[in-house]
Amino acid sequence: MNIENLLNDVGVYFKNKILTGDYKFIKCGECTAEIIVDEKYSFEMWIANTPKEHFRFYENTFLSSLDLESMHLKTQKERMLGWKHIKPHVNNYRNKALKREKQKQINRLKKELEALT
Repeated sequence: MNIENLLNDVGVYFKNKILTGDYKFIKCGECTAEIIVDEKYSFEMWIANTPKEHFRFYENTFLSSLDLESMHLKTQKERMLGWKHIKPHVNNYRNKALKREKQKQINRLKKELEALT
């Protein structure tokens, strides 16, 4: 077996992990979500654009820097399937962050109100 075949198999393996939701969600920002596969392989997924067009492995990881064709989510169906699994994690993470920010605003406004009385 040559290295290209091995790398292709690795790409298929990680792509299938994304498509089945078999990973641990760590955190997200506006553009990427960090996940861990098999409790040791860290990846970032690009989530900033419409998932129908752009849901993919982010290019700052070693394997994605190899530009393995087998890791690409080529079809809209694949991208939407992958997005289906990560979307609840992203929404939950963002909602918690928004709630924390709103709570800070409420606390700040309470202090301002108390200072006026």
